Amino acid sequence: MHKLSRPAPPASWHDCLKALREAEPVKKGRSESKRWGVFRNEHRSTYDETVDALAACQHGLCAYCEIKVSRINRQIEHIQPKKNSTPENDFTFTFSNFAMCCNGGTVSYCKDDGAFSNDPDKKTNISCGAKKGDKEPCLNPYTLPEYSLFRAQADTTNELLSFSVDEDACAKATIPAELAKGTITNLNLNCPRLSRARYGVWVTINKEIDEISEDPDLSEDEKDEEFKSLIKKHLSPDIQFYTTALLCICYQLPDLAPQN
Repeated sequence: MHKLSRPAPPASWHDCLKALREAEPVKKGRSESKRWGVFRNEHRSTYDETVDALAACQHGLCAYCEIKVSRINRQIEHIQPKKNSTPENDFTFTFSNFAMCCNGGTVSYCKDDGAFSNDPDKKTNISCGAKKGDKEPCLNPYTLPEYSLFRAQADTTNELLSFSVDEDACAKATIPAELAKGTITNLNLNCPRLSRARYGVWVTINKEIDEISEDPDLSEDEKDEEFKSLIKKHLSPDIQFYTTALLCICYQLPDLAPQN
């Protein structure tokens, strides 16, 4: 999970929003999920344009777990839960409250890398918005710092890479560490499916770093240039598991890694 930029809404959004709020205003006792269903079902073209705008701005990555998301494995996520909507703050239809995320391991026929696993079972591997539901708290990806609030721990025996909270980074960003911890838990970011996929990225980057470091035919300056190319490749905004790559590079190449 890393900092996102806010996209502009699609051209059809404002007219659609006006129609939705006139037909389906926030009312006590009215289901926000029902209001949302009206948008998805009766304004489908604007819904699809909204997902497209979010996906483009996020380079096709899930806002939470950072897997590459295909069209059959994506949805609009409400950062502030829909249930918190009031007439004054309609979170259900506030564009700045939207992010694009994956379906959290619920789509068994999806072929996206890391998108589904029933090992040890499907329920254990559900993550992101599908796991979060209306739970709070959760970090807002639009207000995160450029540096990560997480640390990575590699379990070489079980080939898993889990996240924990970097309390010093949280303090620097004036973000409560408990909020970051709640995010990992409520999104189930350390589920086996994601931890296994992140471990593969971690191993790949470390192997590439070792190969450059141990190459006897490269001078120190040439190695630095190779490391810079490696960093550019693995920290490209459209590469999945960006945070895993960033943490690995910060650990292994601190002098060349992006400055916090």
